[in-house]
Amino acid sequence: TNILGIPLPDISIDLPVVQEHPENRQLGLRQAQAGGSGGEPAGSSAPLPVRMWCERGRLHARLGQHREALDSYRAGLGRLQEGDPEGSEVAELELDLLHGEATALRDLGQSEAAFETARTALRNAGERDLQRQRAGLLSTLAGLFYARGDWRRAERLLRRALWVAETRAGDLALASRLRNNLGNVWWKTGARDRAEAIYRENLQVCERSHDLWGRLTALNNLGVLLASRGRWREAREPLTESLAMKRRLGAWETEALTRLNLGETDEVLGDWSAARGHYERGLELLADSPDHPDRLALLARRASLERKSGHAEAAERLAREALEGAQRLDDPDLASRCWRLLGRIALDRRQLDRAAAYLERAREAVGEDATPEARVRLGLARAELELERDGEGSLDAAAGLAAEVRPALAELEDRLAEGEMWALEADLAARRGRSEAAEEGFAQSVARLDELGAPFELARSLYRWGLVSREPEAAERHLERAVATFQRLGAEAEARRARGALDRMRQHRPSDAATEHDPAPTRSPAVLSEVMKVINSTLDLDQVLDRIMDRVLERLGAERGLIVLSDPLTRELKPAVSRNLESGEGEERQLSDSVVRQVIEKGETVMTVDALEDQRFAGADSIVAQQVRSILCVP
Repeated sequence: TNILGIPLPDISIDLPVVQEHPENRQLGLRQAQAGGSGGEPAGSSAPLPVRMWCERGRLHARLGQHREALDSYRAGLGRLQEGDPEGSEVAELELDLLHGEATALRDLGQSEAAFETARTALRNAGERDLQRQRAGLLSTLAGLFYARGDWRRAERLLRRALWVAETRAGDLALASRLRNNLGNVWWKTGARDRAEAIYRENLQVCERSHDLWGRLTALNNLGVLLASRGRWREAREPLTESLAMKRRLGAWETEALTRLNLGETDEVLGDWSAARGHYERGLELLADSPDHPDRLALLARRASLERKSGHAEAAERLAREALEGAQRLDDPDLASRCWRLLGRIALDRRQLDRAAAYLERAREAVGEDATPEARVRLGLARAELELERDGEGSLDAAAGLAAEVRPALAELEDRLAEGEMWALEADLAARRGRSEAAEEGFAQSVARLDELGAPFELARSLYRWGLVSREPEAAERHLERAVATFQRLGAEAEARRARGALDRMRQHRPSDAATEHDPAPTRSPAVLSEVMKVINSTLDLDQVLDRIMDRVLERLGAERGLIVLSDPLTRELKPAVSRNLESGEGEERQLSDSVVRQVIEKGETVMTVDALEDQRFAGADSIVAQQVRSILCVP
C-alpha cells in the first residue's frame, strides 16, 4: 500500500520490508490487483480511485508490463469520464494518465498513436499552465524523435523540457531524468565528454536523494557510454551493478537492456560464454514482445557473436530477423546496423558484390543523419571491402573511405575503432609498398587493442600484420599469436584461416640450399600476402589460379609462369594455368620435371639465378632447350 500511495488497510505491506527486499514491489502489485480482472481490491465494492490506476500503470511500466500499463492508464481515463470526483487534481491526473498512455504506446511499438496522444496532451498542458506535465510530455516527444534517429529535434525538445522543469515547475527529480535523456542525445551525436559529465553528476544526485530508479538509469547510461568510448573494463562495473539492482527489483524489461549492454562488453573483452548467456537471457525476458527494440538489438548482437564464432548461417538468420523488426518499427539506426552486419557476413564469405550491396543499403538507411558511430563503423566496413578487391583503383577507394572516417572517429573518441582504423591504414600502406609505415601502423594497432583487452580485434590485427610483415620470423610470431587467440575465443573460422596462412608461410620459406644460391626477392612478403588473400577466397578454382598467376608475374616481373596441379592419387602432373607475357595466353610449355618433381617430393622451394650453371640442374633437357635462366618454384 505504501508503495502505491493508497490507504487500503486490507492489503498493506510494511515499508521497511520493501526497502530491504525491493522485489516485494511485484508482491505489492499482485496484492493490489487481487479481486479478479476488474482489478478492484478484494472484499471491496468501491471502484479503484483514478490515482490508483495511474500509480498501477507506472508500476506496470517499470516492471516492463506495457500492455498492462496501457490498460491501467485507459481505465483511469475511463473513471474520469464517469465523473470520479478528484477535486482540483482532475486536470493534472488526466494529463498524467495521457502521458502514461503515450509512453505505453511508444513502448509497445505504436509510435504514431504515441505521437498523436502526446501532442494532444501537450496542447492541453499548455492551455492549463500545468508545467510539470508539460515538461514530461516534451520529454516523451523527444524520446519518440530519438527513436526515429532525429537527434537534433530530440535535443531541442529536451532542452525546452529541462528549462520548463527547472524554472517553471521546480521539479528537480524530473530535471534529473531529463538531463539523463539529454546525455543520451549528446552521446549519439558525439558530444561524449558532456554526456559523461552529466551522467556522473546525475549518479551523485540520485545517490544523495535515494532515487533508486534514477540511479539505475544513470549507472546503465554511464556503462554504455564508457563502452562506446572503448573503455570496456571501466564499463563493466556500473553495468554489473545496474543488472544486480534490476534483478532484485524484478524489472525484467530494463534487465534485458542491461544484459544487452553487458553482453556486448563481455563479447569485446573476450568472455564469449558470458556474453552469449546475457543475450539468451535477455531474449527470454522479451520473448512475448517480438517487436520490442531491445529484443531486436539483442538479436543483432547475438548475430554478431555467431559471425565471430564462425557460424555464418546462424548469424545471417538472426541478422535478418532483427532487420525485419527494425523495418517494421521504422528504426533506421538499427536497420543500418543489420545491413552492415549482413555485409560483414558476405565479406567473410568473399561475396564481394553482395557485400557491397548490403553496405550500400546500410548507408541509405541512415542517410545524412547518421551518427558518428554509424559513419565510423560503416566507413571501416566499406574500406575493408575495397581492400579485398583488385587493382589500384580499389586501393584509392579504400584510402578515400579511410580519410572520410577520420573526422567522425575523432568526434567519436572510440579507442577500439581507432585501433581497428590503424590496422586498416597499415594494411593499405603494405599493399602500396610502404613497409615501414605498415609496420608502425600495425604495431600501434596491436598495442592499443592489447591495452583495451579486445582479443578478437587484436587477433585480426595480428593476422593481417603476419600476412604482410617483411620479416619471416616476425610474421610467424604474429600468425601464431593470432591462431592461439582465435582458438581461445572459439572463433573457429578465423582460427582456420590464420592457421592455413601460417602453414603456407612455413611451406614457402626457402630452404638453406636455395638461400645460398639466391636471396629471396625483396617483394616476396607482399606477393605472398596477395596470393594468400586470393587462396582464402571462395571463388571458382580456375578464377583463383588465373588471378594468382597474373598477380605473381606482375609483382615479380617474370617472363613466364606456370601453375601445375598434382593428382593426389596418381601423382600425375597437370598444367592448370600458364602465361607467357610476350604473347599473353602462352601455350603450355614443356615441364621441367627435374625441378617440379624435386619441389613436390621434398616440399621445399627451389630458387636459382642461373639454371644453366647450377649443378643441381645439370642435364635437365627442358631447361637447356628453353634457355631458362632464373627459376622460382614453390610447393
